Amino acid sequence: MVFLITQMVSSADPRHFSSQVSEVTVYLQGTMVKRTAHVTLQQGSNEIILDGLSNYLDINSVRLESNSNMTILSVNAATNYLSPAQKSSEETALQTILDTLNQRLVLVQNDITALNTELEMMKANYKVTPGSQGVFVDALENSADFFGKRIKDILNGLVPLHAREKELTDKITPLNAQLNEIHRKNSSPQGEITVIATSPGYAEADLSFSYYVSQASWVPAYNMRAANDSSNILLDYDAEVSQNSGEDWNNVKLTLSTGNPSVSGIKPRLVVNRLDYENQEQTMNKRATSNSFYSNSAPGNTVAIQQWRDPAANGVNYASDYTNMNQNILATVFDINLKYNILSDGVARHVRIQQDTLHAKFSYSAAPKLSTDVFLQADITGWEEYNLLPGEVNIFLENSFVGKSYIDPSITKDTLSVSFGRDKRINIRRTRVKNFTRNQFLGSSQIQSFGYAISTRNTKSGPVTVKIEDQIPVSTQKDIVVELLQSSGAELNPLTGTLAWRLTLNPAEEKTVTFEYTVKYPKGKSVSF
Repeated sequence: MVFLITQMVSSADPRHFSSQVSEVTVYLQGTMVKRTAHVTLQQGSNEIILDGLSNYLDINSVRLESNSNMTILSVNAATNYLSPAQKSSEETALQTILDTLNQRLVLVQNDITALNTELEMMKANYKVTPGSQGVFVDALENSADFFGKRIKDILNGLVPLHAREKELTDKITPLNAQLNEIHRKNSSPQGEITVIATSPGYAEADLSFSYYVSQASWVPAYNMRAANDSSNILLDYDAEVSQNSGEDWNNVKLTLSTGNPSVSGIKPRLVVNRLDYENQEQTMNKRATSNSFYSNSAPGNTVAIQQWRDPAANGVNYASDYTNMNQNILATVFDINLKYNILSDGVARHVRIQQDTLHAKFSYSAAPKLSTDVFLQADITGWEEYNLLPGEVNIFLENSFVGKSYIDPSITKDTLSVSFGRDKRINIRRTRVKNFTRNQFLGSSQIQSFGYAISTRNTKSGPVTVKIEDQIPVSTQKDIVVELLQSSGAELNPLTGTLAWRLTLNPAEEKTVTFEYTVKYPKGKSVSF
């Protein structure tokens, strides 16, 4: 039997029942929580209150099922600000430990108080009353011996007691802090679902109900591992799951979805894009807004464009070994056949949901104008089948961590390129060719000449191929002419001015490429290079 929300109706005296979280489906933002409860039904009308729920549950998302021959009349949700949450086993255990420690501390403090009281009494009575014929020397000596010995015993007895007091206090303080944190969490308002149902007679029923809570999420995180620069890449597809819903998820089945119910699924509607003239005040307001469009026409003749904006604008088993991936119409779902404990503390829990082998082609590249390092890059094809989401990547090469990168499949084309770091075993340097770098005048023009040499050396044990990129400037004016004189066979992109060489270097081999170009422009003008 499946029932959705209706109006609350009158019922019998309410009875409270507890429930347990059995399964959660976590979205990129939000989660669907599924709970089970065992209830008893009386003949006639029953008011069943399922308490101890998240205070953030969405009443419109509640769905309830039962295996009993009961008729559900209504379901409603409310917040209970008065009833305290049931004590957890952790809270009970902490309280028991604290009670024991506090009792020991009281006994120690009582011993300290008794000794201090005796010490004060000794000090108050430390005097000898003289007789009529003066103070007797023997009596004075005896009194001094007695008081001195006893005061010493008291002071020595206080030393271990104070040490024991500090030891107990140091144990009690963090336990109190932990217990206070649990109390703070348990003192938060609790959600309740009230079910009004009728039954033809006494019965026991199992209820299954679910609801949506927005205070949970998961984000993707990746590890990419390569044994060397010619191997495939092992991809660990992980999830960082966190929740702060006010209810702990203990021993629950976990499902992850790439869906996001918090984002509206309604297609935005285009409105008529109307053009009109605007007055001077509107023009000034437009110019004061960085995202506005305006014309430099005279006031009174400016055309206003009203833009619509979208408001929603190895030997070790991992969870991935127990995960089934399913493609739904609107999302990818990772169904994990394991139980998890995820507390309501906002702390991310690490879950490995998928492990795949990516086919990649490694290449070395460098831009010595900007950096004297050579970078190892992996170009991955066929990545679309792995349902990747934007996220941070930890890069490992030859069992060593080399750094972090970021992938964003939404802006990636057929090839996904990931940097695997800098290889210091390939040396590269860029120097200016002095005998070609000069400035001269020819008629009404000024000509500046530039020349550069790029040397690359391979100190690795095997051959490598390196793509080297440099550039010549690109003119934006007709009277500024850039001419490439020679480039050692580089490929030139005339639109960007990029020069590209591909050099294959054997071990210990060094190669040098050069390029020369001139910039011609009118005499008397200055050009920024």
